[in-house]
Amino acid sequence: MVERLVAFNCSASAVLTLSVSSRDMTKDFEYALHDAFAVGFKKRHNKPAEMIARHIDKLMRKGQNSAAAEAFNEQLDASLALYRFTADKDVFRAFYHRALAKRLLLGRSASDDAEKAMLKKLKEGAYPSTCALFCDLNEREDYDPEFGMGDHMFRDLALSRDSMAEYHKRLGPERAAEQMLTTIVLQQSFWPFSSRAVQDAIVPTSVCLLLLVPLTYVFPSPMPTDAGRARRFRGIL
Repeated sequence: MVERLVAFNCSASAVLTLSVSSRDMTKDFEYALHDAFAVGFKKRHNKPAEMIARHIDKLMRKGQNSAAAEAFNEQLDASLALYRFTADKDVFRAFYHRALAKRLLLGRSASDDAEKAMLKKLKEGAYPSTCALFCDLNEREDYDPEFGMGDHMFRDLALSRDSMAEYHKRLGPERAAEQMLTTIVLQQSFWPFSSRAVQDAIVPTSVCLLLLVPLTYVFPSPMPTDAGRARRFRGIL
């Protein structure tokens, strides 16, 4: 569905480019096209925003592959052009942040550089309004600081990697078994996962002991020693 909307938007913009020569008239028709898309999106309420976020998630997982970087960026910009038509930007933001968090935590993102570039565009509103050549690419939407949460996600992951690298270095090669365990420390306020009641995971005692060592290293404060508490884990995905 999103692919067809992108193609239709580009086709309509191309028609305007070829049919209207006056700059003023072109702008009038462009605003009319924007209003038409916006009215259509409102008919489906939150669904278009969700679909656009899921489409961008698919592109980010797939990456550019054999395509040129310019072609890949054009695909992303065409998807963001649809984002401007929806009034449910909070819905888009929620789905996008959750998908971004999963990509980062599960290592499914094709490129960290592409992720950061996309966050910058979303935060600064630096994306085209349509696919037409006459569009002013310097035109900006309102600055949206909420997308800055993605920057905090990257900082959390970088800090966790550095902490684990230093921890493994201190262990040395003679404690190879403990080096098989990797932990990630996240700030709850920057990750879009709400607390919820889940079933406790039954983890072997040996794994619990390996887990407590790096956590004690990261958090020097006293750790719970009760075996029951040490064996409680809460999934966020």
